[in-house]
Amino acid sequence: MVEPLPSCDSDRDIVDSGEIALLDQETNPASIETAEARIGVVQRLYDSTVDRDLAADAYADDFIWHAPQGRGALMGVHVGRDYIEKAFEYVLSIATEFSSVINEIIADDQHVISFNRDSGVRGSDGKHFGFDVAIRWRVENGQIQEMWEYIQDEEHKADFF
Repeated sequence: MVEPLPSCDSDRDIVDSGEIALLDQETNPASIETAEARIGVVQRLYDSTVDRDLAADAYADDFIWHAPQGRGALMGVHVGRDYIEKAFEYVLSIATEFSSVINEIIADDQHVISFNRDSGVRGSDGKHFGFDVAIRWRVENGQIQEMWEYIQDEEHKADFF
């Protein structure tokens, strides 16, 4: 049985001590570079949106979002954690009901791919929206560095938002 290590301030303390530790995602998500850990970062982000909250710390400061080109406030390439926080606030200001459900999620040693169903209701007129989305996420050091969004119906998203 592996004995837990005493707490330390950084991964450097573990390396300097000469000890090898098995760290779980709860202890130090930045130290794990497995497909399972990458999925955990993306899953935590989706879980946070259930309460109309955003786990913004899941995104790197210089995060890059590649959405399809087109009309609409959420289309195109956007940079920065600040942008994603503002975009989430924007979505919630328009959609009085919003849900993004992961139907399937897979990962390898570089990327996470999620297949989602986004749906909701626009507050101003009660119009419903729903579309399928595939997202490729690049997760490094426990944070989302970049994402590429592939939307089933780009016009529907642009019309709604």
